[in-house]
Amino acid sequence: MNRDEIVTEHLAPLFRFAWALTGEERAAVELTHRVFAEDSWHRHTASGSHATEVALFTAAYRLFARGEPMAIPPVHERIAVLDEQSLQYARDLTADSLLKSFRELELPQRAALVLFHTTHCSLHDIAVVMHRPDDEIVAVIARGKAEWLHILQRDGGSGGELTKGGNA
Repeated sequence: MNRDEIVTEHLAPLFRFAWALTGEERAAVELTHRVFAEDSWHRHTASGSHATEVALFTAAYRLFARGEPMAIPPVHERIAVLDEQSLQYARDLTADSLLKSFRELELPQRAALVLFHTTHCSLHDIAVVMHRPDDEIVAVIARGKAEWLHILQRDGGSGGELTKGGNA
């Protein structure tokens, strides 16, 4: 798979993950640019699409967790033009009321919840991305869901949608 195909296939899920981590569209675009500019994920492209996706999520998580200032490097021009469907999905996913409460979660909880509920990542994949033992991930997801529900209830939201869907 060449670079153009990788960008085309993985841009939208990586952007949604970056938006969930950063909480801001502009910062998500910058983080997405940084990930595609990194070389760390390239060695995983021969292993297949899933391995590439996990490597990209890992690179995004580690770049964001470092807390370095974001500056857009000159990279592939396709990254700058996100299709409207991906942007709308990310906007819907991060509606103001949910995003505000979601930002209050610790980074590991935010990352684990997004990867678990919006990607095809297994618990093992999430452990690899977050550089944690496999057996910790279920607990991180469960604590994240419980804490997010508590924040939503505290702020007057119903939190009902969090209790539907996947159980960790």
